[in-house]
Amino acid sequence: MDIFKPFLGYNYFNRFEKSNNFSRLVCPYNFELFYEDASFIYSKNENNIFNIKVGVSTKDMFKNWLGGSVVVASKVPSFYIYEMSYKISGFNYVLTGVVGALKLLDSDEDYLTFCEDCLDGEIEEQFEFLKNSGFYSSPICALYEEDEDLKFLNIIKATMTSSYLFKAKQNNVLHKIWKVFEPKAVDIFKNYFKNKKYFLVCGTEKYRAAAKYRELVGGAGEDSSNYVMAFLFPKSDFNFTALPIHRLVSGIDMFDSEKMLNSVSKYFDVKGCKTLDSMRNVMFNFKRDNKTAFGFYADDGYSALSLKDEGLVKNFFEEYTNYEQLDVVVLNEIILKNMLNISPSCLGYSCVDSVASLAVDSGDACFAIFLNGLRSSEFFELIKGGRKLPTKSFSFFPKPVEGLLFYLLN
Repeated sequence: MDIFKPFLGYNYFNRFEKSNNFSRLVCPYNFELFYEDASFIYSKNENNIFNIKVGVSTKDMFKNWLGGSVVVASKVPSFYIYEMSYKISGFNYVLTGVVGALKLLDSDEDYLTFCEDCLDGEIEEQFEFLKNSGFYSSPICALYEEDEDLKFLNIIKATMTSSYLFKAKQNNVLHKIWKVFEPKAVDIFKNYFKNKKYFLVCGTEKYRAAAKYRELVGGAGEDSSNYVMAFLFPKSDFNFTALPIHRLVSGIDMFDSEKMLNSVSKYFDVKGCKTLDSMRNVMFNFKRDNKTAFGFYADDGYSALSLKDEGLVKNFFEEYTNYEQLDVVVLNEIILKNMLNISPSCLGYSCVDSVASLAVDSGDACFAIFLNGLRSSEFFELIKGGRKLPTKSFSFFPKPVEGLLFYLLN
C-alpha cells in the first residue's frame, strides 16, 4: 500500500474564472477569518468556499456545486505541485511542495511525527466539518529531509515550466498549482515519498479529525477515508515563518494589573512601554539577545517582561533543557500555572497583536500576554529530538488556502 499516492482532485471549473484565478473563491486555512473579513468574503461570491463553512446543510450545498459543474473532478489520479510565494521586508520567498493523499498511521507505523498538540475543541470542530461536508478543502502540511533524486527534481522543474492550472492570492501570498498525472512521473513520485520520515508542522487538528472519521466509517486499505490530503515539502525549502500565538486571559474576578505585575517581578524585570510597537521592539531586542521575554497589556498599558536569571526558574522543572527554556513553556509553566494559577479554560488565543489588544479593550479578556516568534533552529532541534511542542506554540505562515483543491471522502 502506498504511503503517499495520487488522488482525484476536485477544483473549481477551469472556465469559472478568467486566467484560472480563483482568488474570489478561496479563504484562509481552517477558515481563520475575522468577522469583518468573513462578512466580506461571504457576500463577495456565492460559490466562495467559506459559504460551505457557514451553510446550514454543507453536504447539500457541495452536491449542488458538483452537480452544477462549479466544482469538477480530475480525469485521472494526480499529484499536485503547490507553490506559495510572498514578500516580507522587500525579500521574496517561495515554498514549493507536492500535494497528494497521505496514508493515516496505523498503530505499528511511525513515518509521521507530530510537532505539537492541539485542543480537543479544534479536533471536534474539524471532525464535525468532515461529517457534514464529506471532503477536505485544504491539506495538512509536513516537512521531510530530502534525498538527492534527480528524476523527481527534474519532473518538478519540467512541470513548473508549463502554465499553472490554478492560482489564487490571499493575504499577499500567491498560490499556484500544477498537475502531475503521467504514469511514469506518478510512479517516480510514489517511490520518492515512500521511505521518508515526515514532521507534521501544520494541521494537527485536521489529521486527528481525519483519524477519528476513519474510525467512524471503518476506512481501511485504499479507501479515501484511510488517507488525508497532505502538502509535503523538503526541509531545505523551509520558508515557513513560525508566528507567535498570544494568550488572552479572562474570567478573573477583581483583576488588578498592578498587583499581577508586582507578583511576576520576582522572576521578571518589568518595563513600561508607551505603545504596542514600542513593546514589540523591546521584545525583539530581547529575542535577539537570546533572552526570555513577554509582552503584557491591560488597563490601556503595555509592559515588557524579561526573565532576570535563567537559574531562578530551574526549580520549576525536573530537567531544564532547550525545551524547558522555550518562551511558551516558561509562560505556561511558570507565569500562568505556578505564579497566577490560571485555568486552561480561561485562555484564549490570537496570532494578531492588535486583535489581542482589542479583546482586552472590549472586555473580552482581562489581559493579554504576547510572545516572540519561534526560530526555525529551535524548532528543528526540538522535533528532531522527539519533543512535541505545547499546544498553541506557533502558527506557521504561509499556509495553503481553503478551496483551491478538494479531496472527497468515500
